[in-house]
Amino acid sequence: MSNNYMKGRGETLPPISSTLVNELDTIFAIKEFSPENSKDEMMYHYGQRSVIRFLKHHLILQQDNILNPKE
Repeated sequence: MSNNYMKGRGETLPPISSTLVNELDTIFAIKEFSPENSKDEMMYHYGQRSVIRFLKHHLILQQDNILNPKE
């Protein structure tokens, strides 16, 4: 999956806390699934992980903008 879905969004996000992102990453950790799991369970989990990836991506962008401000 590409990160293209993240482009052009999030420009108005408030500052993102790395502590919050790390805590959410722990709470909603990557899971292994088996054939016994339903498609709905997997899709719900991958939706959670999508939010974590989105926040991590924008945290990196915000940190980069702080270190390399536009003039």
